[in-house]
Formats: sequence, C-alpha cells, structure tokens
Amino acid sequence: MTERNIVGKNRKPQRGYVLVTVAGLLVVLLGFTALAVDVGIMFSARTQLQEAADAAALSGAFTFINSPNAVQPDTAILTARRTAMANKMMGDSIASGDVTVDVPWPATVTGIDRVTVSITHLQSSFFAKAVGANSVTV
Repeated sequence: MTERNIVGKNRKPQRGYVLVTVAGLLVVLLGFTALAVDVGIMFSARTQLQEAADAAALSGAFTFINSPNAVQPDTAILTARRTAMANKMMGDSIASGDVTVDVPWPATVTGIDRVTVSITHLQSSFFAKAVGANSVTV
C-alpha cells in the first residue's frame, strides 16, 4: 500500500464548510447594516434638530430688532420657543419640554443681545433594540 492511499482513506469529507462560513458572515453583514441604518437616522435627526434650533435662535434674536418696544427677554424667549415647536424632527413635532432658550439679560458687557436655543430629543432606535438600546438622546 502506498502512502497516498493511506492518507486518502483516513481523510474525512469537509462538506458544508462554505455554507457555515457564509451564514456566519451574513449575520455580521446584517449587524453592520443595522448599525449603519441606526447611525444614519440619528445623524439625520441631529441635523433636523440643529436646523430647528438655528431658526429658533434667529427668530428670537430678530425680536430685538423688529420689536424694540417689546418686553425683553420674554418676547425673544417666547418667539424662539414657538419657532422651535413649529419645526418637526423625523416627522414628529418638537415638544416644548425639549426646547431650552437662554437669553442673558441684561445684555452682555459688549451690549450685544444673544439668544441660545438647545433642543434635546429622545429618538427611538430601530435595530439597536436587539442589543438593549431602545432609544438615544439626540
């Protein structure tokens, strides 16, 4: 008996290896796809909230010019809050509790009026729920 025949008889078939490898890699690929979708949604929500905050800050600051006789800073705060709530994030309305408006009063040492608007929203996740992350603060 030659050495080749002995090795050939003791060798076990390795069928199905490619199927197991593809199945494992498919799970990893779907995981990365789910992560990409969730991160993309969070960045889109952040962009929409940033645009709403910018618009609110501009409208609040504009009241110092447009309504010089108005009671400040209350008029600026009210206008900024209304503008922020008029916008939407991912199709949902922005709640009043998510909006923080800051108007330092009286004006700063340089005499410049400033309106700062921050919007914080709890955005639910889609695929990250599988690992226990039900929502993310944006």
